[in-house]
Amino acid sequence: MNGKKYSIVHVINSAQIGGGMKHVYALCRHLPRDRFDLCLIADQGRFLVDELRELDVPVHFVPLMKHRFNPSAVWQIARLVHRAKADLLHLHGTRAGFYGALAKPLARVRRSVYTVHGFSFHKDIGPTGRMFYLAVERLCARAHSRLISVSGTDRDEAIRLGICPPQQIQTIYNGIDFTVFDPGAVNGYLRRTFGIEAQTPLIGTAARLVPQKGVEYFLEMARLIAGRRGDARFVVIGEGAQEAPLRQRARRLGLEDRVLFIGPQHRMPEVYAGLDIFVLSSLWEGHPLSLIESLAMEKPSVASLTSGSPEIIDDGQTGFLVSPKDPVALADKVLWLLDHPERGRQMAREGRRRSLTRFDESAMTAQTRRIYDDLLATR
Repeated sequence: MNGKKYSIVHVINSAQIGGGMKHVYALCRHLPRDRFDLCLIADQGRFLVDELRELDVPVHFVPLMKHRFNPSAVWQIARLVHRAKADLLHLHGTRAGFYGALAKPLARVRRSVYTVHGFSFHKDIGPTGRMFYLAVERLCARAHSRLISVSGTDRDEAIRLGICPPQQIQTIYNGIDFTVFDPGAVNGYLRRTFGIEAQTPLIGTAARLVPQKGVEYFLEMARLIAGRRGDARFVVIGEGAQEAPLRQRARRLGLEDRVLFIGPQHRMPEVYAGLDIFVLSSLWEGHPLSLIESLAMEKPSVASLTSGSPEIIDDGQTGFLVSPKDPVALADKVLWLLDHPERGRQMAREGRRRSLTRFDESAMTAQTRRIYDDLLATR
């Protein structure tokens, strides 16, 4: 690349709490600002927005409606992209990829990158929905210069289904800052704040409270464990549209005094540090950051077998994987870890060791920048 400074506009489905915004924030933190001007367009939410603005990254909000098409959003994105004099668009998620595909020619931007944070055509949406989202993903692949998949499984699926050719898509794993997620540099914040005694077994999950995350199966698992371990407690970290129904479900299951809903937390390393076991009961995922974070904090972990999870957890070696929607299997693995605490700690330590080089956010940014450089070098 020459010495020119380039403008990159990121577009993301939502600025609500979750891995997508953490991913964008990490890129904005690490990309050199003497080479790149950065801007973000998002649907809604406030997660990390103030932190991005402190990095001198402008954030604009455009309604990328989830269940119906909003044509005005295309024009709004195009105007913002044109105003930013963008050299390259980077779209995150299916809705952003779709709206970006339509806005790109209007804004007269030739180069674009589309990051797949988990495909939308999962089996839970039925055959009609699957066909629709497959068509959308194929449109995105045709419209955008390069695709990034955060898991190798999704890259393989994209090639198998003819969404894009192999040379167009590259796997770049999500990354975290391991100096922040350091098990040796935390205190007893979680248990002290919420009045949980040190000897109480504490099992937690961290997720947006939306259907994708399958938190109802975490609650069913909690009911089964509570019947065997009367001393166990459970914590749900996160927020979302399902919070009220999930609280009601916990009450119906007789778990009102066993399960704490503590909302989103900004001191996540200290939150993980207070857990004995981490559980992720998602129905589908791309490459779940919360699972990387839990292993970074050396927490024994049990997760659903979704597309990205086997690339983070080596089943039986660094944690356990079970079929989605199976609270009995979740409970069995958690109970085993409670009965074998030293083996669980060994597995978690090995999980952190293996993650250090594979899931580092500096490496993630460097690989992404190489794609930017390749595209920006072309005329």
